[in-house]
Amino acid sequence: MKRIAFILMILIGLAYGKNSSEKPFIEEHLYHKHRLDFVNASVFQQSGNYSVFYNTSHLFMYLDLSDLEQIFINNSVTIGNGLNDRFSKKGFSVQPSGDDLQDITQNINNTGRKYILELWYKRKFENSVFVAGLIDSASFIDENNVANDEHTQFLNSALINNPVAPIHSYNPGFYIKHKLNGVVFKTVFIKNTPEKGNTGFLQINLGGNGFNLRPYYYHTFSDYENKGFGLSSDMDFGDTAVFFRGSKKIGSGDLFLSAGFQIENIFRNDRIAFGAGLIEQEKKSYIYEIYYLYRINRYVSFTFDFQQVRESSTERIFGTRLYISY
Repeated sequence: MKRIAFILMILIGLAYGKNSSEKPFIEEHLYHKHRLDFVNASVFQQSGNYSVFYNTSHLFMYLDLSDLEQIFINNSVTIGNGLNDRFSKKGFSVQPSGDDLQDITQNINNTGRKYILELWYKRKFENSVFVAGLIDSASFIDENNVANDEHTQFLNSALINNPVAPIHSYNPGFYIKHKLNGVVFKTVFIKNTPEKGNTGFLQINLGGNGFNLRPYYYHTFSDYENKGFGLSSDMDFGDTAVFFRGSKKIGSGDLFLSAGFQIENIFRNDRIAFGAGLIEQEKKSYIYEIYYLYRINRYVSFTFDFQQVRESSTERIFGTRLYISY
């Protein structure tokens, strides 16, 4: 059975030297010469005596209208929901997989739309980029070079993006990036579907020499109040890198903290990483994850993964992931 999908969001962005402006997953595909990129991830996870398998495929498709204009389509098909359904039924607020699973791709944000996650138009200017259409705000806000990609980095959703901020995906919205004196200013405005209202983000990207600092403010415009601050940062020391994320919701006790590290080339063509997170909302959640990734070649990698999630009870998850990208 063939599974198709078109994902991406490329936006160039270097605030000071190597400072990253988008998710590393996106920047990787920016440098591919072909206009169709295929990605497939096969994931096995086991918690106690319960084990599951899911497979997700993506096809990234770019249509260049001119040197300055581009159309992007992201179609995605997934078979299986991993352990997420089981964790939700057991009352956990944290999901052991942050991927776009079957329930998401077959009824996107309860709109009845299937498979087409993103469809947007991009226009580049001298120092700015404008994107509008069906967008994923997680691709432009809260990005991180160490903990941001569910295909080649951490699997747990809390170590991919900030779970306290309303970082919505696959809804109508727009994104603006402007570079001024080596600093990148980023704005996202997106509908909250299936919730009410819209959410706006303002983020500043600072850094240089391997260090990235991305503070941001969010505000939900609806019949309820939701506003706060977030921070995503990472620092590269050659084969070693560290990350930190934090977020605080204004007017409530909602808090999120996470940190960790990765080490490349322990033997050769491999990586080991550890991350830990704390979420304080209605429940207090503790998340720990360690993974070992080996690159078989430039197209294929294999990962061993272990997670521990603690809320009212504790679950331990063993997993593997086979990733193919071309």
